[in-house]
Amino acid sequence: MWRGDLMRKYRIKEGFTQKELAEKLQVTEATASRWEANVFEPSPTNAKAIAELLGVAFEDLYTSDLSPEQLRMVKAIPILNERGESFVAASLDASAVLVADHDFCPWYRSGDLLYVSSGDPLDGDLVIVEGEEGPVPGVLNLRNCVVVNPNGLHRYTKVVGRVGYMLERIGK
Repeated sequence: MWRGDLMRKYRIKEGFTQKELAEKLQVTEATASRWEANVFEPSPTNAKAIAELLGVAFEDLYTSDLSPEQLRMVKAIPILNERGESFVAASLDASAVLVADHDFCPWYRSGDLLYVSSGDPLDGDLVIVEGEEGPVPGVLNLRNCVVVNPNGLHRYTKVVGRVGYMLERIGK
């Protein structure tokens, strides 16, 4: 989640006024003020520009750990990865699964949080299923009732949901 209070802290540390920061970012002072007050979140591109201007890592402007209560309140978490892609929430009704043990590029990496939304998944969608070993992320193969990931083929008892978006841990 965006942390405007951190933006303000780093801005002051760098010696910028809100007006100077806004001018450098080519936005109005009111926009910068709203970002700092958590009224609005900047776009991923603007957040990256803010981080570069303030000399901090991009992820330092966001909450690093989300509690279950915060996850339920999440509307959108715009994040940029190394390729400049952003992943934004598509739904308010979501649960999350942490990928702990393997990478499956370009779909996910170990350490990513995958947010699952309701909806009927189609063949080839990234989903979370309930397998013998618990929740399993992978690409759905409806014909054979399996999901495929780097650990192999997994039979499942039910599809928990389709992955709607993800929060990627940058730099890990």
